[in-house]
Amino acid sequence: MNKATEYLRRQKVIRPDCTTMIINYDDGRELDLKELLEEFAAQSDWISVEDQEPEHEQVVIGVDSDGDVETGIWHKERKDIDYYDSYTIIPTHWQPLPKPPTT
Repeated sequence: MNKATEYLRRQKVIRPDCTTMIINYDDGRELDLKELLEEFAAQSDWISVEDQEPEHEQVVIGVDSDGDVETGIWHKERKDIDYYDSYTIIPTHWQPLPKPPTT
């Protein structure tokens, strides 16, 4: 079992007896959330929060277990990212902001 699956099971997103979580859309499309999160985890730019946390109050891009992506401030004590205290996610993975353009 990989880290993404272990995390999802601990968070009760995937029950221990399930192998996947499917989100069904009204138009008939399906999204396998487990596969999506495993793909995120496999990308070299994403850092697992379990492996390394951002610096306290560092502005980062984060993704949570629902696949929501948010840019905001990492709060070490709460282990979350918020955007001006109006929207908060508990990220599974994060990455630093890219450097701004020079020209």
